Amino acid sequence: MQRAAGIVADAHVHFYSVFDVGRAVSALSGNLAALAAPGATRVGLLADAGEPVGFARLADKAPQSVGASLDVTAGPEDGSLRVTGADGDTLYLIAGRQLVTDERLEVLGLAMRGTVPAGLSAAETIRAVREGGGVPVLTWAPGKWSGRRGRVVRALLERSEPAELLLGDPLMRAWGLPEPRVFGAARLRGFRVVAGSDPLPLRREERWLGRYATALDGAFDPARPVSSVRTLLLDPGVPLRPVGRRCSVLTMLLRTFRLYVRRSHS
Repeated sequence: MQRAAGIVADAHVHFYSVFDVGRAVSALSGNLAALAAPGATRVGLLADAGEPVGFARLADKAPQSVGASLDVTAGPEDGSLRVTGADGDTLYLIAGRQLVTDERLEVLGLAMRGTVPAGLSAAETIRAVREGGGVPVLTWAPGKWSGRRGRVVRALLERSEPAELLLGDPLMRAWGLPEPRVFGAARLRGFRVVAGSDPLPLRREERWLGRYATALDGAFDPARPVSSVRTLLLDPGVPLRPVGRRCSVLTMLLRTFRLYVRRSHS
């Protein structure tokens, strides 16, 4: 397992309403710490998906304690929260959005607090995220980058520049399976891939937070955590390196089955 220096960021964090907040924050902080070299900055980039949870769930009650030894305070920059452990270590949480496009593709708007209208095309959604000050990420999901939607993904990359769009690689893309061809082709053109955990809306999924993340080398200003991370993600000269490990094929299938069962009974 590779360990990250500089900044280690889970770039696809969800705090669903079924999650225990204390366990979720503890898992994110602890798992990122296991991937980071001593002194590295830990960051959780939230991608709230419609529910009034996640960042707002914590921000509305800050300052507060979550779990036995974690204190959450607002700021220091709008759109950020600071989580401090008993040992003094700090985790920064940064607001963001997960959006579903008209083509049923997933786009993240990282490091942003604004909203984006529903029902937009993928191209319009990406443009709206950028206009809203966020970092757009076109994220892989099982079965969503093939067929007609695969052609949409390829067309988006052909019309975009590496400074305008990132690709997202979630923990659910099981290790051992071939990498999507789009990733390789995009890297050849200079596009970068950002890694994150992307837990499912199921109980006990908190444990996956922070297990697959992105290492960044660059300047981090603790007084401006949102701006610092946004600048690094949008700079095509800053390499992004995955750290941690994605889940196995068996685990991916079991998690997918649990989600299917939950949805079939809802």
